[in-house]
Amino acid sequence: MSNSDLDLATVLRILPRAEADDVDRLVTSTRPTSVRRQWERLRPVLTTNLHVEYFGATDEAITAAETATCPWTDEMRELYRCVERADDRRGMLLLPPAFELLSLDRLVEMHALWGRLAGEPSYGPADDVAAEVTKPAGTPAVACQVDGTT
Repeated sequence: MSNSDLDLATVLRILPRAEADDVDRLVTSTRPTSVRRQWERLRPVLTTNLHVEYFGATDEAITAAETATCPWTDEMRELYRCVERADDRRGMLLLPPAFELLSLDRLVEMHALWGRLAGEPSYGPADDVAAEVTKPAGTPAVACQVDGTT
């Protein structure tokens, strides 16, 4: 343990009813770091166990996708520099769990589709798509009530 780690008394105070496995997982888990560093830790495990190779996108492709969608966070750009596609589709279905990390081409297609659907009058009042796409990726959407007000 290092000085930056939680001591056992602190862990027990935080998790008074935690199982021993939960406490061990908390104490031994890695500290948050850059997207690249975490991907470099995760990729070999996935590649070894799934026999899937992952490939990152170029800065030019990332810029083109960001321009076609909305402003991205540095972390999202870095994620796509690390992994944008795999040589086997099943490898992408595991990132993140229960979701698929879309390729840049698919991400741009989906963004355009949702933009068209958001402006479809039969679905109710139109969202302010222009205002939404100026927000950084990952910004929570404004919840609307049934009558369309916020």
